[in-house]
Amino acid sequence: MTAEEIPVEPAPWWRRRRWWAVAAGALTVAVAATAVAVAANATEPEEVVEDYLARLLQRDAEGALAYTDQLAAFDSVPHDFLVPEAMAADWTVTRVLRRHGEDDDPATVDVTLTAADGTSREGRFNLVENADGDWRILNPLVELTAEQLPADFIELNGVSSTADVFWLFPGAYRAYPSLAGTVTAPTYVAVPPSGDGREDPDGSGIATEAYLPLFGVGPEQAASLQRSFAAWIDSCAASTAPNPAGCPFAAAYGASILLSDGEYTTDEVTWKVETYPVVRLRQGPQSFSLVIVEPGMMRISGEGTPYYPEDAPDEKFSARCGITLNVVSVRLAPEGFTFTASAPGPNCYDPYS
Repeated sequence: MTAEEIPVEPAPWWRRRRWWAVAAGALTVAVAATAVAVAANATEPEEVVEDYLARLLQRDAEGALAYTDQLAAFDSVPHDFLVPEAMAADWTVTRVLRRHGEDDDPATVDVTLTAADGTSREGRFNLVENADGDWRILNPLVELTAEQLPADFIELNGVSSTADVFWLFPGAYRAYPSLAGTVTAPTYVAVPPSGDGREDPDGSGIATEAYLPLFGVGPEQAASLQRSFAAWIDSCAASTAPNPAGCPFAAAYGASILLSDGEYTTDEVTWKVETYPVVRLRQGPQSFSLVIVEPGMMRISGEGTPYYPEDAPDEKFSARCGITLNVVSVRLAPEGFTFTASAPGPNCYDPYS
């Protein structure tokens, strides 16, 4: 990022105190050049942290990555989000405080970061002093795992990834903004936890933090869920199989179609939706489940050979079948909700069971 690209804005309190000596006529000098000069002359741990956070607020990913040189595991963890596009600039640093004695090594600097919506979180940077007197941050990044998310991908500040574990810069992140009409998720504030990486100069002690937000479904999102679910049921109803693969209704056990008025043998049937279930989501690890608000019903029809008597001619049949929702799992995908079902038992001979 060049000096011309960085807007000159009022400096936050924790940088203003070190810039008061700059002459008024020099205020037009590029902010980036000033920040670099300050970083080079930083002599206290809190000053190093302040300069690092300043780069993050300027969305200077390249400059911020200079603070990660010592991380032994850097290349082994995906860094899809360590780019300017994934960095927000509307969060603030509301506290920077050196802890313990001035001679501590490692030194600890507590910070509080606050997102634009007021979401706030405290964390702690640990720093060691090099032989030349410079302080180095041991834990400049947050390692996040999304393995428990009920989603096929993760999206933060508009940048998407399919990685299960990844690095994040400290800062504020809006989750799944492209799916705002499908689900809502709280802002995530990334900040190193207390004690993270303190005993390992190469950063190998940075603990992995699990990311599993509580998703919200308001009226708009509930309507989106219902439309997506109905479309999935329609796609299942287009099947001619007695037991449509991956769908929440079935009629056959082995070779026999089990109906309330008897058993039939046939390879081809017609499915039709009589009523769509009304459902809501229940969040769990790795997937959502469906809760029935109002049950739905299918109708199966066709022509087959009756099981009894043995020599009976083929005859037409028609019956109602239930929709088994406790076998359905739901996940988030880039296109919205996706539905899968494990094989349900036949539910046409007693569709209310």
